[in-house]
Amino acid sequence: MDTLNLQSASEYLNNLLLARGLLRNGRRIDFADPGNAADGAEDTMAQIINLIHDLVTRRDREAEQRESLATTVKNLRKTEAKQALQVEQLEGKTKELSRSIALAEGQETAFKSTIRNADITIRGLKDQMQRMKSSIQQIRTQCATDIRKRDIELQRLKTHLTERQRGKRDGYGVMTITIQPPPKTNTSSRKVAQGGNTVDIPGHSLKQETTEYLTQLCQSLSDENDALIQLSRDTIQTLRELQGLEDGDVEGVAEGAAGKEEGVDAALSRHELLSREMDATLNQLRALLTNPSFVPLEEVELRDSEIARLRDGWEKMEQRWQEAVSMMDGWHKRVSHGSGSISLDDLRLGMSFTTDSSMQKDAGSTLNLSVDQSESGNSAVSSRRISNDSSTRERPKRLFDIEPSGVAKDHAPAGKTAGGEKVAAQRSDATDVRQKRRKLQRNRPA
Repeated sequence: MDTLNLQSASEYLNNLLLARGLLRNGRRIDFADPGNAADGAEDTMAQIINLIHDLVTRRDREAEQRESLATTVKNLRKTEAKQALQVEQLEGKTKELSRSIALAEGQETAFKSTIRNADITIRGLKDQMQRMKSSIQQIRTQCATDIRKRDIELQRLKTHLTERQRGKRDGYGVMTITIQPPPKTNTSSRKVAQGGNTVDIPGHSLKQETTEYLTQLCQSLSDENDALIQLSRDTIQTLRELQGLEDGDVEGVAEGAAGKEEGVDAALSRHELLSREMDATLNQLRALLTNPSFVPLEEVELRDSEIARLRDGWEKMEQRWQEAVSMMDGWHKRVSHGSGSISLDDLRLGMSFTTDSSMQKDAGSTLNLSVDQSESGNSAVSSRRISNDSSTRERPKRLFDIEPSGVAKDHAPAGKTAGGEKVAAQRSDATDVRQKRRKLQRNRPA
């Protein structure tokens, strides 16, 4: 560039730097010819270096400021988003509160109308109470007037009766009153009509004609009626419990019986309902007692005794069968060991055809078994005796021990054993049970 342009450029830069406050103390820098400065070229170069340093430092500060501003902008945007969300939530809550307020206002209006209606009702009830009070007062006044009239009439009647009792003739002109139709008062009314003395009747008192006495009589009759009704209901409930019926069963039967009748009013009185329940319960009890499907208690006891006897017989037969199996096993072992064949005494012992003493004797002799072992050739013969030291026990009496026949009958004792007598007694009991059962079946109602 030429010198003029350099000077123009230098002036322009100095003006820019001065406008931005970058020149220290307002001293200009000669960029076109640094050597022409008063302090020399070194001073000019130092100013340029300081200027460049200030520019770099300012640039760094501005970069940091921009970064901080960018961070601040981001934070502000996040805060703005959060605040916008909070604003939306608050708007929703505001709407809900507005709806709640509207509902509360509607409820308040309804409550106010209810309160007004209640006030109107209260005023009406107060008016009605006042009218009732006035009516009660009038009724009391009327009752007092009636009582006074009745007392005056009673006094007049007492005076009339006293005068007639004394024999005054003035009393004959009074008109007498005849009460009909109660039968118990006919005699007294006839006596009054004939001029008789009703005061001398035993048990008669003017107190019986007062309202208090009649009220007490009605109350006592009502209490007695309630007690009788409760007693009847307790009796019906006891019968239901004995029959195992529910409350709905008898009520259903009573309703069915009531439905069959024609011309009966739907609203029945208490005693009619109680009568229907009692009839239904008694009919059910009659059907239960006359039902041929049920067995009498005597027959049940007979059956139980026969079942117990048969159970004992089966248990004894099972025990004897086990003994017979064990006896057969013993015979099998005896025959297998070669101790000989089975004799008639063994058979009699196994079938219990001998007496107790012979059974013990034979049992003691048969329990000693001998086993002979022999070898072929010239080997010696050795014998070994096996003895069973277990104590012999007496066999129990068996249910099915019968008198032997044939060959065994000759070896049996002449008298009957105790087991035979027991079997005969049990057979007679079984025959009696069968006869009683047939008789009960014939006498059972169809």
